[in-house]
Amino acid sequence: MWPMFGTGPGRTLGPMKHRTDDTNVMRPWLTRRDLAIAAVAVTTLMVACGGSTRSASTSSAQSTASGTTTTTTTVSSEQQQRAAARATASTLCADAKARLSGLESVASTATALSSASASVRSIIDSDVTKLTALDLVRADQAAEHELQANLDEARADLDRSAARVAAGDLSSGSALYSDAVDHFGEMASILRRLGATCDGDPQQSRDGMIAPVAAIDVGTVPGQVTAAGDNVWVSLFDGRSVVRIDARTSRVVATIPVDDDDLRTIQVTTDGVWVRGATAIHHIDPNTNQVTRSVPKRAIGDNITRAYVDDDAIWACNGATLVRASKDDGHPDATVTLPYQCGTLTSAGGQVWVASDAGQPGQLSHVDASSMTVVATVPTPTDDATFPAIGSNVVWTHGQDGTTHPLAVGVDAATHTVVHTAPLPSGSGPGSLTATDYYAAATGHGIVEAINVASGTIERTFDAGAAPNALSISGRTMWVADEAAGQILRFELP
Repeated sequence: MWPMFGTGPGRTLGPMKHRTDDTNVMRPWLTRRDLAIAAVAVTTLMVACGGSTRSASTSSAQSTASGTTTTTTTVSSEQQQRAAARATASTLCADAKARLSGLESVASTATALSSASASVRSIIDSDVTKLTALDLVRADQAAEHELQANLDEARADLDRSAARVAAGDLSSGSALYSDAVDHFGEMASILRRLGATCDGDPQQSRDGMIAPVAAIDVGTVPGQVTAAGDNVWVSLFDGRSVVRIDARTSRVVATIPVDDDDLRTIQVTTDGVWVRGATAIHHIDPNTNQVTRSVPKRAIGDNITRAYVDDDAIWACNGATLVRASKDDGHPDATVTLPYQCGTLTSAGGQVWVASDAGQPGQLSHVDASSMTVVATVPTPTDDATFPAIGSNVVWTHGQDGTTHPLAVGVDAATHTVVHTAPLPSGSGPGSLTATDYYAAATGHGIVEAINVASGTIERTFDAGAAPNALSISGRTMWVADEAAGQILRFELP
């Protein structure tokens, strides 16, 4: 499965500008209609500063009988033009995505690499070059610069790949080819920030969706979010820190430095908070808001990718091996071999569920934590499954952002059969499970879907910002990480 055209694991967005002063740490969420009231006043300033506007003109009327406010939206000609521009960018990006399908990995032969490189160059010279000329891109100087830089780097990687292949170094040539293809994922992320999508359709109408009640700026790209009790913990992809939010006030109360890059999965256990970085898994003491120890990945294994920490152990993926390791020093105390490359995993109630990694057929394995044996492996109709959500009877998962088949899937934990599937327009990072619903984000469409666990049907849709990539639920509150806006969105569940 091709990791481009999305911002799943391994993808970060470009520079973003957010206020970090105390007065803007928490602000009440304004819907697109509310924001539109200020559109006329700020449009000229935004364009003059090289920014972009995404709002509409509105008028409001007070309903004194009901005590509510009714807002009527009037779409301006500028709004229509921008919508058309986003649609054009979306179409071009979707066309490039379709043409690049199957080119993400090719056989390491000179003929195959040469043919694939020619195809990628053709896409760059047509669809992608057209994207750089769009007014939608040129109106945002930072986005235009980033897009052009990725385009230039992709071409340079293809040139270097051809040179290495000509010299007989197929391995280096293949690696450089992959680097060139990966730049398309960065380009897609830039377009998403401008309101476009590579899934063929502009972001859908938000009418009838449930809106957030607050948005908390975290200053940079949030990786993942975990809510527990009165606290919400947020890892930052490129901020080398973990943000702590008070769930009672929706305010940032601490920013905790972590001496590592690429912070991702984060779990709360009985002994503290654990976050996975590029080189280690770090323990944070919630009493002091400090990192108290770091377990190097190399202590667990040579090729550690995903990991999950529970009350008893660190569980980690090492190729086709699931490793259970000590939380003290990372020393492995047990392993189990999987029938595929280990992708993502979750532990709960004495059982571990593991999903196959990207590029492989979708599979979920049920592992008994005490005996360290694979109880069953279940083929699933989705690939690149995200961290399984373990319920009392059914285990849920869905495709990551950029997946080919972004379904939500429910697997019976006893019979090990697929009992539910629900369509999603695009995938994302971890979802969350309640007694009645499974919540999954569609990153490319800016929404979260609530799927009934009994029927497998979609019950509610939430307006989740520009690019929701992960979410967590505690009590009746859902917290969603919007990686494009650098925010955590708060929703009160029905």
